[in-house]
Amino acid sequence: MVVCLFTGQTNVTKTPSPPQRFVECACTGCEESLGSCKGAFGCFTLLKPNDEKTGYYVTKGCIENAFSKMATCENAHHPVYCCEEHMCNWNVTPPFPTTQPGMCKLFILLQLLSREIFLVKLCYFLLLLEHIKSLLRRDCLAGSMLD
Repeated sequence: MVVCLFTGQTNVTKTPSPPQRFVECACTGCEESLGSCKGAFGCFTLLKPNDEKTGYYVTKGCIENAFSKMATCENAHHPVYCCEEHMCNWNVTPPFPTTQPGMCKLFILLQLLSREIFLVKLCYFLLLLEHIKSLLRRDCLAGSMLD
């Protein structure tokens, strides 16, 4: 159906937009709607680190607008699965990362600092060795004075 509007001297042709199509999705925290929601732009399942950074939790829900779709699906900072079919996120979990959250940063830091840590330990050991030598010399001198 095409609607033609005549406004003054300009002929404007406008095609009505189709009715909004909503997709039903599994939803975490949607107890009032029995664990489901309806999204105009699809569904998501997101894997996020927990607060202690020792594991992960899964969040499921609806994508309600284009901005949410871009932020959730296209620019995600965590593993995410996005889809556009009825209950498509119900039995889906994104793949878990192979390392615990925060472990990569710790590993990189240790790699970068390993040489410095070794040098600090070596210096400490050499200083300790020199201190022991000075104690032994003092004890030897003290012993020779007593003879």
